[in-house]
Amino acid sequence: MLHHPKRKPLSRHGNFSATEPAIAFGMTMKIGAKRLHRPGANTNAGQERPPLSQSLSAIWGAFLYEGLMTSRRNPDRARDVLLRWKDTRMALVTHSSGYLARIWNRLPACLLHLPGTDGVFEEEVVARFGELLGYHLILNGGQLPDDDEADAVIRGLIDDFLKSGSGGGVKQR
Repeated sequence: MLHHPKRKPLSRHGNFSATEPAIAFGMTMKIGAKRLHRPGANTNAGQERPPLSQSLSAIWGAFLYEGLMTSRRNPDRARDVLLRWKDTRMALVTHSSGYLARIWNRLPACLLHLPGTDGVFEEEVVARFGELLGYHLILNGGQLPDDDEADAVIRGLIDDFLKSGSGGGVKQR
């Protein structure tokens, strides 16, 4: 893992505990380079799966945004994120929403067809990813993580979700 002395490391890839919110993303991005990020690229090419429905995408987007912009520990979280982002709120929503397809594409096939989790997956994976994404933006001058970093965090969150016994499925709405 590359480390830049001015960047705060966020990753130990595998430890995604709620007590250590700022450890999820690794440090492979360049400082000061605003990326045109395409986080929704298909990460399971060649595998047949239904596309992420519009209704589930909207629900997940709300959970992602909540995690990204709110914090019990930092009442100024939204302001802190937007100050570092240096672009519009709409641009942030647009760019961060691309991660929803990455989450969907990382889900094990067994979760796609089982009964829904009544928001447990959304809280434990989607909102948590948004929270970690916000920490990454704050600690790295408004930069989004690269695809490999995002995928590692998504894999870790999904693995933790499955290990916790919460993995009852994701309801396609």
